Amino acid sequence: MMKPLLSALLLGLLLSSCATQPKGPEFDWDKQRQRMLDTEKNRKRYMSTYMDHILHEKAGDGKPNWKNVFKTLDTSFDNPEVYKAFIVTERRKAGLPELTFAKKR
Repeated sequence: MMKPLLSALLLGLLLSSCATQPKGPEFDWDKQRQRMLDTEKNRKRYMSTYMDHILHEKAGDGKPNWKNVFKTLDTSFDNPEVYKAFIVTERRKAGLPELTFAKKR
């Protein structure tokens, strides 16, 4: 029971960092545009996090609010379609249900 709560909390913290200026060298952030840059470092970091959440979802440890994740990607990330496609593809590979709000890929 604690895993889903912790997982949801961690995802919330990660996504809330997208709405404000991230701190530290682990992010490639454009201060002026208030957006995550589409860099290898950001892709690796966020795709790893999304993969962790997909694995937790498959294990029954809670489901992230993917609709809000996609909204955050649209408003705070350069090239959000790359991240969305990754999430949709990896969820399919994991045998999870389709995200009805996501465009068919």
